[in-house]
Amino acid sequence: MGLVKGLKVWTWFRCLETMEVYKTWVRRNKEYVHSLESLANGLTWLLPERFSTSEIGPEAGFVIFG
Repeated sequence: MGLVKGLKVWTWFRCLETMEVYKTWVRRNKEYVHSLESLANGLTWLLPERFSTSEIGPEAGFVIFG
């Protein structure tokens, strides 16, 4: 296996490992995650009107909180 291919495989497995750590953290901190989601939903009411036709708010929330 070449060095580049080996690095790609290692990076892929590292991403999987990171995702598992994230999933475990979320499962252990359900109340905290719920609070963050509620806060984010509440903050969307405070966005200026100029963002009302934009999808940046919902997209950012989706990306941040999955």
